[in-house]
Amino acid sequence: MQSDQTFRMPALHLADAKAIGGGRVHMYELTWNSPNNGGALGACHGFEAPLLFGTYDRHLGPLLLGPEPPAEARELSAQMRTAWGAFAATGDPGWPAYDPDRRLVRLFDVHPETAAYPEEASRRLWEHYTFGPLPLLIHNLVGREEGSHDHGDIPQIRVGLDTFEDQVDRGTPG
Repeated sequence: MQSDQTFRMPALHLADAKAIGGGRVHMYELTWNSPNNGGALGACHGFEAPLLFGTYDRHLGPLLLGPEPPAEARELSAQMRTAWGAFAATGDPGWPAYDPDRRLVRLFDVHPETAAYPEEASRRLWEHYTFGPLPLLIHNLVGREEGSHDHGDIPQIRVGLDTFEDQVDRGTPG
């Protein structure tokens, strides 16, 4: 339910809106399960990162792929990287554009395929739900530092020892 509410359904609603508005949309879903820890994490959020960037031995790679990624991980990685590269170069990742009638989605797995959206039951449950903004603002999480410039509710984010504004005041931004 959390994956639907936070990731899948907002992305699907956005894809529908963009396509209905005349935009071109390509949807995908990673359905290959993480092989590490007996597959307990499944195809979890963020699993694309080590596959897409080839970072098998750092960041999330060892956690999700194990100490030595299986050959199918490397093959899937090559397929994903090819698709992303093609999309960046031409706007076409190699599968049909999404439209709200057919709902074609690329499913990245051991044997990738393009098929109808795989979470149709969830889509029907959430189709009339209006998603609000995610609570990503940090002003409730960051405390004010003594002597910081007052900008109402906007916190100062510290970069090294100086805020960007402090650097600009001294004429040394960057």
